[in-house]
Amino acid sequence: MMLVGKLTTPQLSPRCAACFPAQLSSLATNVQQQRWQARQRVARHRCMRMSSTTGTESQNAASVQGAPVTSGEPDAYVAASLRLRGLIECLGEGEDELMDGILAEEPAASKLQVQLAVAALITTVSVFLATLAGQDPWGGASFSLDSLQAVGMGLGLATPLVALRAWSWTPQASQQALSQLADARLTQLEEVAPWFANLKGWHVAMLMALEVVPATLLLFPATQGCLLGSLDLYARLSSGYQLGDDLPMLSNQPLVQLGCLSLTTGIAALGKGLELTVTEQEFNVVTAAVENADRYYRVMATGVYRRAADAEYAARAFRAVAQAWFEMRAEACVAAASVCALDVMALGGMWYGTHSLLAPAAAALAINSVDYFNFHAIIRQREMKAQAAATKKQPSGKGGGANGGSSSSNSSSNTARSPRE
Repeated sequence: MMLVGKLTTPQLSPRCAACFPAQLSSLATNVQQQRWQARQRVARHRCMRMSSTTGTESQNAASVQGAPVTSGEPDAYVAASLRLRGLIECLGEGEDELMDGILAEEPAASKLQVQLAVAALITTVSVFLATLAGQDPWGGASFSLDSLQAVGMGLGLATPLVALRAWSWTPQASQQALSQLADARLTQLEEVAPWFANLKGWHVAMLMALEVVPATLLLFPATQGCLLGSLDLYARLSSGYQLGDDLPMLSNQPLVQLGCLSLTTGIAALGKGLELTVTEQEFNVVTAAVENADRYYRVMATGVYRRAADAEYAARAFRAVAQAWFEMRAEACVAAASVCALDVMALGGMWYGTHSLLAPAAAALAINSVDYFNFHAIIRQREMKAQAAATKKQPSGKGGGANGGSSSSNSSSNTARSPRE
């Protein structure tokens, strides 16, 4: 990342800077404005990818006055964004793409069976850890009136978080206030697309329940129980505990509970942020492309960029877009980690406040339902577009119906398999 920053920012010697402070200030302002313009163009292109607009609309919306682009040619920043996107999409293992394709074509029952097996494994581990720590493995949940009241309280307390999450999906929030979350959701959309392909609404609800509820068990009764039990054991051993001694339990202290919950929140947020970090392979490929930008666009000057000035401008645009991409990926990691930390702290407070796991479980289901069903709506819209395109291309005649139906199903599975398309 530092290498990209050095490549995009012209360097001046201290003597030159001392002699020409006005020129240095003007140069810094131009570099900052150039990066801002790149971030604006990349952000607009990203938002249009999220809303599944066409390439022509992206070019028209991202065009900026003053760019040395001839009529009929795409804006240099949009072209640089598309090239960077193509470089990143070419990364990865072929086996992973093959597995994603196979998973996308699997029926809904098979996906639910796999998720059920994973949920059973996580639940078993959570119950074992909580029992080993001497805690209630179900976190106080039971079939009683108090548990129903805890569910209602959890849903009521989760209403502001659900409203905030729903607002974050609006175009205004994605383009302005919470633009970093749009980057994080694009990456998450690519991960869940094979699972959500060819699913109905109630399939998505079951998939969400099988993922959210075991994770809630693992976060609170298991993790919190192990941390609090370890502190109690350490306090007893350090104070010369003997059989029959009645010592106070540290796990009942509010500050101790807050500290354990903060530690759990930090670990969960760190894991969420690491899922979206720039991989070593991505960093190497983008850095190499930035280093060779001048040579690449000079070679391309005989094609789209017909003049040397156009090639130089395109190289600068690609460096600015690469720098903006690194910055936006870092901001997306911070945004995803912050949202995860907020959710875990809020759910943990509900659990400690109600002494029932049903309260945070109900709140977690309500909060995550916003993301799950928005992801499903985007993927479903792409599947419908692919089916409509395949229907238009099907040949006319008696044999066209069968071939057209096969083409439609294959196109649907390919669209779900590759959400970047």
